[in-house]
Amino acid sequence: MNRYNLLIRTAALGALCLLTLRAGAANPSSIHWHTDYIRAREATSREKRPLLLFFTMDGCGYCHLMSQRTFANVRVVEDVSSLFVPVAVDGPRQKWLAQKLGVRVYPTTVLISPDDRVLDVIGGYVDSDHLRRRLAVAAREYRTAARPVTR
Repeated sequence: MNRYNLLIRTAALGALCLLTLRAGAANPSSIHWHTDYIRAREATSREKRPLLLFFTMDGCGYCHLMSQRTFANVRVVEDVSSLFVPVAVDGPRQKWLAQKLGVRVYPTTVLISPDDRVLDVIGGYVDSDHLRRRLAVAAREYRTAARPVTR
């Protein structure tokens, strides 16, 4: 391999690396979903953050859409990751939990405080702006209720 070919290959590899890094920076990290409800409950108690339960089911188009659009939004990822302990729940497989929380439509998002108060129930598909507003209200309600009374 002559110097010219080596230079071209090195430049191409460098450009590919830069493009890969740039694409990674443009794509937000995703939400790290718990799949075990019991472990998520332990985390919410330990971390003092409410649970975000996202009830889905196989073959649900709106569930898929919400996963791909709403929960992929950069700001939603930041909000969920910093304020909640997120749990992806397959409703039909965890029927007991869906029934306990009254889930009747998919997707459904349920926000629960560490002391088991339901902060909000969001039935059906919602876009990122709508979800962010609801998350903010629930987080504010949780912080207000969790704040110790001072005299």
